[in-house]
Amino acid sequence: MSIKNSLFKFPDIFKKKSLDALTNSSTEFPLLDVEALCEEWQVAKLGDDDGKKNIPSSSTTTHGSNEQQIIASFSGVLTERKNQAISHVQDLDRQFGNMKLSEMVSQLNTFARNAKNSFEKVIQKAADELQQSKSSFESFNKKYEKFKSQNNLEYDPHYPPSRVLLFSILFIEVLIETFFNFSFFKDVSEDYIIGGVITAFFLSLINVGVLGWFFGKNCFWYKNHTDKNKKIFGWSSFGVFLILAIALNYFVANYRAIATKATTNETVFNFSEVFENMFSLIHPLSLNDLFLFLIGFVAAIIAFVTSYNMDDNYPGYGKIHRQLQDIREEYNETKSIIEEELDSIQKQQIKDVSKLSDDLRVSYNVSTSIIADEETYLLKLKNSHGYLEQTCNVCLRKYQENNESARNKTKPKYFGKKYKFNDDLKIKNNLIENKNILKKASVYVDQIGVHLTNAKNEITNNYEAARDRFRVVENKNKLN
Repeated sequence: MSIKNSLFKFPDIFKKKSLDALTNSSTEFPLLDVEALCEEWQVAKLGDDDGKKNIPSSSTTTHGSNEQQIIASFSGVLTERKNQAISHVQDLDRQFGNMKLSEMVSQLNTFARNAKNSFEKVIQKAADELQQSKSSFESFNKKYEKFKSQNNLEYDPHYPPSRVLLFSILFIEVLIETFFNFSFFKDVSEDYIIGGVITAFFLSLINVGVLGWFFGKNCFWYKNHTDKNKKIFGWSSFGVFLILAIALNYFVANYRAIATKATTNETVFNFSEVFENMFSLIHPLSLNDLFLFLIGFVAAIIAFVTSYNMDDNYPGYGKIHRQLQDIREEYNETKSIIEEELDSIQKQQIKDVSKLSDDLRVSYNVSTSIIADEETYLLKLKNSHGYLEQTCNVCLRKYQENNESARNKTKPKYFGKKYKFNDDLKIKNNLIENKNILKKASVYVDQIGVHLTNAKNEITNNYEAARDRFRVVENKNKLN
């Protein structure tokens, strides 16, 4: 009911007191200063003035306009408190629902059984991956055995476990020979291209990389092949290597000799003299020239031997064996990953179920507090209804007493009767349902330690069963 007469609106001081619950979280319904309120509303004067006019009529059975305004004012407070109560109770019910007690109890009670699916998925994945890995191994193993059969190989391949060291040797050789090449040519005129660092490095690459590595690793290798033509090719490549290694380093030695002569005599360097001197030796090679030749030739031999020993002596045997071993390693790695995943799932499930147990305890305690708050609040709301009704009757009685004393006619028959609000402040709530949920949860929470232990034991049993099934899958897909 709206209040059109501003006279009976609650003054700010009283309104603040009576509606305090609407604006703070304490949800209290404070008492009113009734005497001060009656004085503020001038209830006695209004009753006296109406009484002198015999208002309301002696025959009326309903409250007069001033009385109705008083009732409307209290009804307004009652309505505001009810609206506040609806909002607050709904919020408490929502908070209780957010605790999800029933769901957490159910989840904890069935956690291990539901989590069992995680192990099942891993085992299924293990069966698929190991079967696929085994098929790949067996397929390549047939290729490997066929290679051995076609090439009459009855021994296991022999090759270094790592070729990093051998490649490091070749790289160091390149650097060392580059250093010596540059050292021997540094006194020659800087205009001669072979005296440069880049050229020295390039020459070393040809000597070690092309001659040593190419012939040692890719050509001489075939001397061990069962095919006669490839065997001849392998042996022939060794002769070609020696010839090229001698020719290259003999050319370098003669180049230094002619370049040194041109620098000493301050004459123009003639490249054709290098080739002429290689056959005629008009200008004999010095000790440094011969030493340069020896360094280059020895470097080529070392690179040749090092490259040859990088793999099994039989062409391609080491490569196909390493590929087979890689597939075996992938198979073993797959097994290790699956075992680690099973271990990880068990640890995570133990951690999760422990956290769920702790969360349930906390949620139960919070839910208990919410229920207590709601019960207290509803009780205060009920008492507030009776108090407002009583206060309203005090104001009405004050008006009626002054009205009656001022009248010269009979008072209305309803004077002195207590007024009752039609609205009793009952609001819809889930208190009974929530208390039942809390009661059921309390039975579980009281024994939560036992339930947690049972859940952990069931998780461990599921884990051990999964490991047993994995061993069955592993044996079924075991590599030969």
